[in-house]
Amino acid sequence: MDLIEIAWISIPTIYKLFAASQAGARDLCLRTLKMVDDLEYRELKLTILRAKLHLFLAALHLHDKSENMNTNAVENINHELDSVSKLQEEIEKDEVNMALNHHITFTKAYLFYKIRIGRFLQNEKPNKKKHFMKKSEEILQMIKQCDDFLGPLGEFYDVERCKLAILSSKIALRSLKTRRGIEVKITERIKQAIGVFNVYNLKRLEISANYQFAKIRFK
Repeated sequence: MDLIEIAWISIPTIYKLFAASQAGARDLCLRTLKMVDDLEYRELKLTILRAKLHLFLAALHLHDKSENMNTNAVENINHELDSVSKLQEEIEKDEVNMALNHHITFTKAYLFYKIRIGRFLQNEKPNKKKHFMKKSEEILQMIKQCDDFLGPLGEFYDVERCKLAILSSKIALRSLKTRRGIEVKITERIKQAIGVFNVYNLKRLEISANYQFAKIRFK
């Protein structure tokens, strides 16, 4: 009975709530996590579900505009990612762990990007903010790691690869040093991303990819 209830209120319901209420999505996600943790046995699909729920909570903190984007928010994100890393110890399937490695690293790269552009830690003291700051080259290296993680995985992860292309171009265009280093490869990946997002009908991402392509062409 517990498994039926968990399945009923898990990912699809949470995403539906996310569109209307981030607080409601967070509460339901935490409730689901507690139910799964309280089960007396462990099974791969449940472990993967727990990992996805922790990644979902990290995403909520990343995108919650009502939240004070201070060090507490950063620590909350890192806490959720650490929880995913611990769960990986229970997962023996290489493909799943490679995918989770990608999601952890991509979330960190996106967080550092948001810190760099001033969306996080706006009210923190410079020395405290500096502790969390990464150079553009360091973030791009993290994205390269994501590419390596996704390399052995199939076409199911094409959308994730395209998200990497968008973030790469955003970071590369922000500083003169990396701006000059934009290669034809990045431009081609953005063009491919536009096509992939169109096929999957991901309009927001398609618009974002088109915008990045235009910025690269006029750099």
